[in-house]
Amino acid sequence: MKVVINDMVGGFQLDLQSIVEFLTRKGIKFEVEPRASIWRAASVKIIPSGGEEFYYFSYNMIERNDPDFVEMVQTMDDRVINGCCHLKIVDIPDGIDWIVLESEDGSEYVAEKFRTWY
Repeated sequence: MKVVINDMVGGFQLDLQSIVEFLTRKGIKFEVEPRASIWRAASVKIIPSGGEEFYYFSYNMIERNDPDFVEMVQTMDDRVINGCCHLKIVDIPDGIDWIVLESEDGSEYVAEKFRTWY
């Protein structure tokens, strides 16, 4: 199974162009709302087809093993990099219960899930 992670200091992010590309590949209807102020970036509003309320889309909603996302990262190369993020595809064995974790510096890795208590 292929999983997308950020292998660079700074944390996982996607730029607006990459979010639009992902939603287009998924066939999801959306609108881009322009930047409202210098403090708020442009937003992507998802328009449901069944009459439900609209909602705003965030790159954190993307499943890291989504086949369209993996293909997008493979084919878009460096255009998927958002300044402080470099996406990399990690191949893990099928059947593993996995999770993406973040190091202190913001780079990520894939780990097998296990139980944790605090």
